[in-house]
Amino acid sequence: MKFRVGDKVKVKENLECNATYDRTLFVCDMQRFKGKILTVRKVGDGYYKLDGANWSFSEPMLEMPERDATLCCPFCGNQVEVKKYLTPNGNHWQVICEDCTVAMTASTKEQVIDKWNRRT
Repeated sequence: MKFRVGDKVKVKENLECNATYDRTLFVCDMQRFKGKILTVRKVGDGYYKLDGANWSFSEPMLEMPERDATLCCPFCGNQVEVKKYLTPNGNHWQVICEDCTVAMTASTKEQVIDKWNRRT
């Protein structure tokens, strides 16, 4: 199982009512949880129970929520954040150290973190 008790998970937004995902039915009443971030309270045999929900969710129904990562500037030691920005051309990710005026930009979070770590 991918998630553990205590993990924060996001219920995917593209789930369809009365569709089965890995032997678990996504009933119409579960739609109110789409896009919500909940905590795993129990891990069963092929299913998860989430805080605030009376239904079981399977792994294909869930994903890790996006979080802004925190990194340290190699030049001044200050913490810098990875932020997501919406532009006319789509989303991009950026790391900026305002004290050192060092910046990195990429189209994915993983790419910008990798570029930042290679810079250090």
